[in-house]
Amino acid sequence: GVMALAAVALVAVGFLLARGNRTPETPTVLVALTSPATAVGETVIAEIVLEEAVAIPLTTATPRSTTTPRPPTPTPLPSLPGMTFIPAGSFVMGNNSGNADEAPAHEVTLDAYFMDTTEVTNAAYAAYAAFVAATGQAAPPGWRQPDPSLWEVTAGEPYIVGGPHDHFVYDGQDVQAATGALTMTVDADANKGLIVATFNGRLQPTGNGDEVYEGEFRIEQDFFFDGPPFPAFKEGGLGDFVHMHGLSGQEISLYPELTAYIGTWGLADLYLNDALLFGALGIHVMYSDGVREDGTHRIRRADGTCCFSGAAPGDSFVDPEEQEISIWLFAGTNYAEAQDFWVNVYYNQVEVVAAPEYTGAPIFGEGLADYPVTQVTWEDAAAYCAWRGARLPSEAEWEYAARGDSGQLYPWGNEKGGVQANIDNRLSGPAPVGSFADAASPFGLQDMAGNVWEWTADWYRATYYRRSPAANPAGPITGMERVLRGGGFRILDFLGQDEARATHRRALRPDQAADDVGFRCAADVGS
Repeated sequence: GVMALAAVALVAVGFLLARGNRTPETPTVLVALTSPATAVGETVIAEIVLEEAVAIPLTTATPRSTTTPRPPTPTPLPSLPGMTFIPAGSFVMGNNSGNADEAPAHEVTLDAYFMDTTEVTNAAYAAYAAFVAATGQAAPPGWRQPDPSLWEVTAGEPYIVGGPHDHFVYDGQDVQAATGALTMTVDADANKGLIVATFNGRLQPTGNGDEVYEGEFRIEQDFFFDGPPFPAFKEGGLGDFVHMHGLSGQEISLYPELTAYIGTWGLADLYLNDALLFGALGIHVMYSDGVREDGTHRIRRADGTCCFSGAAPGDSFVDPEEQEISIWLFAGTNYAEAQDFWVNVYYNQVEVVAAPEYTGAPIFGEGLADYPVTQVTWEDAAAYCAWRGARLPSEAEWEYAARGDSGQLYPWGNEKGGVQANIDNRLSGPAPVGSFADAASPFGLQDMAGNVWEWTADWYRATYYRRSPAANPAGPITGMERVLRGGGFRILDFLGQDEARATHRRALRPDQAADDVGFRCAADVGS
């Protein structure tokens, strides 16, 4: 029987080889088979349909490839840290058994992309805190914010520095003692307030002939520029904790570099014996650590010797043990016009009546570095992703990353209780990202169900799936609300469909935020 089978097989091979290169018809070959279950002397006729002619080697020699094998295509490395590669693929998006806006289920094909492995956190991993610090973006309201910049400051012991031919008197030789007081009540956040400074003495304006004014002077400032008086000064008309002068880049270097507790630019009126002498003079006020040495009134170099020079702006000394308020008053609003009229008055004995207690950058709570950032609007999330060189994921990209191509309902499978996740009020708030590793998606992404809802790039439309394109859908062109995915730590709708499902959709206005809303970013391959 074995020999008969071999003979028939050789006949079949010979037939195929004899056909040469002609396109063969699909042949049917009858082959006699035997098997251990076949009685001796019996044969079984099997019909084998050959779909195509195949050259069968007649020797046992191992064939050698004539081409170099092509190595497998390597997985692209993310250009941004903390991201996972999601290969191109197709999946069925939506759910015919879910809410009405999840239907109809439809096939979607996506190009490859990257997506954050975890939700964006306060400081660990992809850090939102770095974005706030670098850009000045408003921090989430849940973070500690600087106190309102409300200041009330008084000062005494005024003295007048310089004259028409030497305005700064770095060596302190031309100083005129005076009596008087200063009060300052300002709101640096709102760019408004009032500064009133009185002093007695003798003034001789530059460019005003030999005119000399003597008596009781009063300076009043209640106007602060909306923007900088000249391009280098970035703080505007009224700011607190302003880095200025010297090498700071804020102003020209005719004064030592310092950080002023308060710095103002604006317009002021000058009164003499209660009568208006000059109106709308340019004014620059600084409340800072001591610039002029107490007693000598000289401005020191960094080594403590006299005297500072504007030609060497980095060689200066500012005394943190002393505080003072200085006022420069001049015609016009910039240094080029300051020669027309100049008053340089200083006040010692500074007393702070009211000041912001906390003045640092916004900070998140202690121990929350690896928690997801929350209370961010869609605009906040989109701005962060753009700053990072990324973008928000489309709704389709989010769902594919959450459930893969198998059609499973949850990131971990089809059974909700299969693993633990931060859903259904299990915890009273978010958990550190990645706390529920067993609930990862097929691609290894963490917290794709629960913890916090996640913004996507798409506008929301309940009927969008009815006309969604099959390749790389990006959502409606316009809308009123954006799509959130993934569910949060708390249940929002006890009577509705499970919000932790990978197909569930939530709509929210892009300017709204909540303590259960966060996000993660995506990026194109090669971006």
